[in-house]
Amino acid sequence: MNIIYFVFGNNITYYQQVFFSIYTALAYKDQADHIIVIAEDPSLFKQLADRITIIPIDKKMIAEWQGDYNYFFRVKIKALEYISQQYPDKHILYLDGDTFVYQPLSLLKAGLNRGHNFLHLNEGTLPNLKTKTEKKLWEQIKHKKFADIRIDENTTMWNSGVIGISSENFGTIPLALQITDEMCAAQVTCFTMEQLSFGIASNHLSTVKAADHIVGHYWGNKDQWNTIISVWISKSLMTNLTVEEMITSARLFPFVETPFYVKTSNTYKRLSKKLQSVFKPKNACYINS
Repeated sequence: MNIIYFVFGNNITYYQQVFFSIYTALAYKDQADHIIVIAEDPSLFKQLADRITIIPIDKKMIAEWQGDYNYFFRVKIKALEYISQQYPDKHILYLDGDTFVYQPLSLLKAGLNRGHNFLHLNEGTLPNLKTKTEKKLWEQIKHKKFADIRIDENTTMWNSGVIGISSENFGTIPLALQITDEMCAAQVTCFTMEQLSFGIASNHLSTVKAADHIVGHYWGNKDQWNTIISVWISKSLMTNLTVEEMITSARLFPFVETPFYVKTSNTYKRLSKKLQSVFKPKNACYINS
């Protein structure tokens, strides 16, 4: 099984998230499993160079992968397409950066061996989703066809922080890409079209299972997790832990003590952005070289 990460840009926080997640994967993977990181800055993974495969990517390729409609998350589908073509006989387990493994990955691999696909968790059928954006999405696409698959009341939104694709079902990837591209062409207003597309494609070609009992996904509480991860990395390096000791530390990490999701009101978010724009630092001091 290939365990895939994809990170680009120059925000160090994203690389720290992936760095930490890789350690949790190392703690719970089988010996035969292979970790692959597609990264714009491969130098940030030098510590693990003898344990993972690092594939460099540049801005030109990222722009290509975003496609004609410049859709941000299309790059995730293209990355999985690339890996499936390079390793056609190995299952794929893609993990977002803001994830961590906390149970043996052999549990997921057993399902992949049976021909199942995995996504992180079932968020609900489209007509029953709660936010204004989700309700608008349903109104835009209900009873329409994408890649000749009809969207109906049973169409489900799956979270794609985890994407497990059995090698038997690699047709899921081009189908998800086609659905995404057709939705882009139809000007569907959905930031997470890629996860909707993977759910539709997976359900069409296989049986979809949830992976949240094996992999945690803290997409709704990144600030707190980023602080925790930064402290973990700092302490590990400052106490000169070996890679093996860091893997053990990741396995013993107290995941249950920190929530994955913290609800923050939209009003609070808007006011925070407004205050940040008003109270910008006016003076800066630099050390002369």
